[in-house]
Amino acid sequence: IGKWVLQNFNLASAAGTIKYVATEVVAEHIISDPHRTTRKYGIDAVAKIRFKVKNPIRVLLPQNEMVNQVDFGPFVTFDYGVATNPQSQEFIKDYGSYVGLQQQHDTRWPYTEPYFWYSITGWCPNVRYDEIPITRDDYNLTTRRWQALCSNLNVTECHLYPEECILTEGACLARDPANECLRYSNESGLAGHVLGGLCPGGVEDLEVIPTGDPGCTYSYGKAEQVLLDDLVGIKSADCGHRPCRNWLDFRMNCTNKEYRRKFNSVTNKIEPFPYCVEYDIRPECEADCNSEACQLITDQEKELGLPFWRRKCDAVSNRMRAEYLGQAFATSVEKSEVTDSHNIDSMMYSDEDAPTCVYHSPGICAPSPGQGGNYCTRRWSGACTNCFIPNTFQPWGAADSMPYCPYNILSTPDYKNRYELPRCTSNAPRDYCCLYTGACFTMTTDPYE
Repeated sequence: IGKWVLQNFNLASAAGTIKYVATEVVAEHIISDPHRTTRKYGIDAVAKIRFKVKNPIRVLLPQNEMVNQVDFGPFVTFDYGVATNPQSQEFIKDYGSYVGLQQQHDTRWPYTEPYFWYSITGWCPNVRYDEIPITRDDYNLTTRRWQALCSNLNVTECHLYPEECILTEGACLARDPANECLRYSNESGLAGHVLGGLCPGGVEDLEVIPTGDPGCTYSYGKAEQVLLDDLVGIKSADCGHRPCRNWLDFRMNCTNKEYRRKFNSVTNKIEPFPYCVEYDIRPECEADCNSEACQLITDQEKELGLPFWRRKCDAVSNRMRAEYLGQAFATSVEKSEVTDSHNIDSMMYSDEDAPTCVYHSPGICAPSPGQGGNYCTRRWSGACTNCFIPNTFQPWGAADSMPYCPYNILSTPDYKNRYELPRCTSNAPRDYCCLYTGACFTMTTDPYE
């Protein structure tokens, strides 16, 4: 953490982070090298970093069909700093660098509410981060220097500087010091290389405010980090009358024989294993928690390893794991919010000072008169997310694909005194709708009942 400038990179909300580690990193039977000395990909810590984002106007215009949940563009998958989907590279050439978002759904890891992955596009997004020939700042300096040199050379002198200059049609011209890096398309209306979205000076400095202009769509602050060994209980395990020091110590020296087992990926049965296993899950459930084969297996037979990771197929247990991560980063005040209100993203901002989601009316966050949607909230990871109010007279058509809104949605600045209230089917609290409008009728005089 901190070794590389954060660009051409994928990020995640707290829940998205736990989901990735649980499904891609720790399950023993899906990892090919049993003799490895680190977790998969060498992952040993989680970082919390605040970002400021402002995407280009062209990305956010509804008619361009690029906008994703009001403020973001399409998600870009990066592997070692390369945008691996050819279509993503075309988008970047046409629209420049942008911050993307993808709401996650995974049958391997059910969850109780929306959660997200993000992408930040930077300089040279078509080249591995350890093979980028030159940084954006050095590119600008080098280009000016080479242009000044080559423009003053005659035909004979030009050949004396083959790295910097090239003779073209009788003129000595400067070479491109980053020739392999992605360029803007004609459709973009811009020229030269795609600048990248990281604002100048925006590394670990949230005083830098993104403008949405080419070369400045995000900045970020200093990283805080939590070691996975601390979070998941590795250091609480016994390694011979002493706590285990780290993942490798646990793997080699843990004394609990129950941890020296894994699932056979062919037979699906438990088998002895020479190393201690952080976590493993029955192959029938690893691919799909909802599969018929997985449903027939009892909870006691599904998983092996540390208690922290068990019950991966249970949405509430996954929620608890995400809360543990939130608590690990939280201040004492924030810890109370996470613990008491179960609001993992309490560190974002309050509902009162959250940026608006309703830029267009009608639009994707503007409710239909008297109905239960579309509403939007930033409650989940700061992204404008559609939600609905249940049990209105005219049922909301997208109810199967949306979560219930937070109960205070109608009192937030986006909706307070701005739109007609939804018409509820009843004033009974059990139908939920009146809890939003404040029109519930009860027989009790105790407001807490």
